[in-house]
Amino acid sequence: MAYDRSTQRRRGSRAHLISRAARRRAAAAAALWAALATSSAARADEGGPQEQRLRFALGIHGSADGASAPALSPAISLFADAWYRTGKVFSPSLRVWFSHARSSTTPIGAARASFQLTKGRLDVCPVDLPLFASAGITPCATYELGVLHAEAEYDPDAESDFVERDRPWSTPGLLGRFHIEPADWLRIEVQGGAMFPTVRDTYYYTSRTASFEIPAVGGFFGAGAGVSFR
Repeated sequence: MAYDRSTQRRRGSRAHLISRAARRRAAAAAALWAALATSSAARADEGGPQEQRLRFALGIHGSADGASAPALSPAISLFADAWYRTGKVFSPSLRVWFSHARSSTTPIGAARASFQLTKGRLDVCPVDLPLFASAGITPCATYELGVLHAEAEYDPDAESDFVERDRPWSTPGLLGRFHIEPADWLRIEVQGGAMFPTVRDTYYYTSRTASFEIPAVGGFFGAGAGVSFR
């Protein structure tokens, strides 16, 4: 009987040790799971597309502008913008532009004319439509204000109404911008839109039979890149 009692005590002690080891393994597994969950959450919050943050960017665009000259005018534009990035549809942004466009010399009647447009522009973009990772389409309302400089060179025997003129340039517009971010700091864009000039001058040449009038609707398109920072 003593041997049996001793065996029972030894078996009871071994069972107690096994039970404590199982509890320790379970506690270690729970701690590891909690650590992994915390790490995953931190990675999701760290610079993910859903993170809400204010971003700033500086960049440059090359474009072709219509409406300010008889032919498309190549332009170089610099911009600065602020974008409240949410990763959702409502991601408002504000962009300020400065650009200069110069048309080629265009023969109109007895004259050869060229136009230079120096302007500032403000884009207001309330939403951003996500397409896939790091890409989207941004619709904007825009307004341009500047100075249109026109020069005319006439044939020696032609009578002219003007040689040079500076006129105000003012137009609201609408645009769409496709953007993609191959890196967190780099943004590549293409855009196009329509403008609706509110100052529509007519430029006459010699007998007034050949002229150029600022149209009611014009367009523009271009591409560029910007560097983003917080």
